Amino acid sequence: MPVLKVLCGCIAFKAHFLPVRVKFEADSNTLTGGLIVPEERSRLPSRSTGGTDALRKLKRVVKKILGPGQDELALAVSQLESIQACRDTSLTGDDDQKILAVCRLVEYGSEAFESLELVLHDDSDKVRTTAVGMIGYLGDLRGIQALQSMESDSNSDVQWMAQYSIQRLWELPTELEPEVPTTIREVKTAEVRFVLDEPMPLYYTDDVIVNHNYSISANSLTFNLDVRNESSEPLQDVTVAILAFPSGSLKAPKKRIVKIEEIPVANRILLEFNMQIFNECIEGEIVTAVRFTDTKGDRVAAKAGHCFVRSFFEHLEPTKTTSEEFLKVKKRMEYWNREHVLEVEPQKLLNILENVMERKNLYVFRSETAERDGLLMGLTAGMGRGQFGGALIVITLTLVGRRDDNLSKLRIDIYTEDVEFLHTAASQLFEDIQQQVLGNE
Repeated sequence: MPVLKVLCGCIAFKAHFLPVRVKFEADSNTLTGGLIVPEERSRLPSRSTGGTDALRKLKRVVKKILGPGQDELALAVSQLESIQACRDTSLTGDDDQKILAVCRLVEYGSEAFESLELVLHDDSDKVRTTAVGMIGYLGDLRGIQALQSMESDSNSDVQWMAQYSIQRLWELPTELEPEVPTTIREVKTAEVRFVLDEPMPLYYTDDVIVNHNYSISANSLTFNLDVRNESSEPLQDVTVAILAFPSGSLKAPKKRIVKIEEIPVANRILLEFNMQIFNECIEGEIVTAVRFTDTKGDRVAAKAGHCFVRSFFEHLEPTKTTSEEFLKVKKRMEYWNREHVLEVEPQKLLNILENVMERKNLYVFRSETAERDGLLMGLTAGMGRGQFGGALIVITLTLVGRRDDNLSKLRIDIYTEDVEFLHTAASQLFEDIQQQVLGNE
C-alpha cells in the first residue's frame, strides 16, 4: 500500500490547488517581472461531487500499476459505501485507509463536516493534511473556525494547508439562498401585571425572610413560598401575590393573591401555587410581592426577590429513530452548536455524557467510541419529541481528548423543529454537565 499513500496524497493535493502559469508584465523580459496566476479551467468539479472523479481516475491508475488481482484500492473503495463506513474508517483504519475515507467523505457535503473535524486530531501528519484540505474544499464556512487552530500545528505541511484552506473559504462567492417566507413567532417569557390594588409601600424590612423554590412534573409547575417572621412584632394583614411569571408556557394559578390575617413572631407560613404547563420550553422569572402592616399602622414590604425557573427536558418523550431517518428530517430543522473545553479526564466526561443523555428523555440512537494512540473520541446522539407541540429535537454530543490529559473538548449540536427549543435546551444541558463535572450532583 505505500504507493497508495503517495497517489492519494497527490489526488488530495490536486483537488485543492489549481495549476499555475507565469504571466509576464508588459515590457518585462525577466522572470522577476512575472506574476504567478491560477490557470483557468474550462470545467471544475462541483462541490457536491467532492472529488469523486479524481477517485475514479486514481482507481484506474492504480489498477494499471498493480495489475490484475492486486487492486487493493478497488476493494477499499467498495467498502466505503455509506457515510457511516467512511466515518468509521477515517477514525480506525490505517493511514492509507484514513486518507481514502477522508477523500470519500467529501461526497456527502456538509453532512460529513463533523467527521472531517474529528480527523483533524489524528496523529498522522498526512492524514491531518488531507483532512484540512478536504474541509477547505468542502466549502462549509464552519471550517474557518475549525481550521484556525491547525495554523499552529506541529507539521509545516498542515500549517500551510490550513492557511490555504482558510483563505479559500474566505474568498468563496456568496450564493444567495432562495427566499423562504418566515413567520415571526412572538415568545412571551414573562407577564407583568400588578394585581395589587394598593399604593407601593414606603418602607422595606430585612426582618421578614422570604424564600422560594419550585418543582416540576410532566404537566405542572409548583411554586413554593416560605415567609418567616424574624422581627420583634407580629405581622398584620399580610398580602402575598404573584406579580409576574413565564406566561408563554404556564397558566396563571387559580389564586394569584393570598391574604393572611397574622403571622406571629418567630412563626412562618408556607404557600403553594400550582401552574399548568402548556409549552415544553419554560424559562423566565416568577416575581412575587409580600406586604404587611406593622404595629404603627404603616404598610411595609418584605424583600421577596425573583425566582428564575427553567424546564425543558422534563416535557419530552423519547422518540425511536435511526441515523438514516435522522438524516432525512435534519434538513428541515433549525441548528445550533457550541464548543466547550472542560477540565476533566475524557473517560470521566464520556461516562457523564452517557448518564446525561439517559436522564433527558432522549432515545439514544447512536453511541460510538474510538481510541488511537491515547486519543479518545466519543459520540452520542438522542432524539425526543415535545409532549405538547410535538416538535422533534436531536442532540449530539461529541468528545475529544487524550487519556493522560485533564482537558476535554466537548461539542454540543442541537437540531430542532422549534427554534424556541434551541437555547433553553442548550443552557439546561450544559448546566447539568457542568454540575456533574464539578461533583455537585
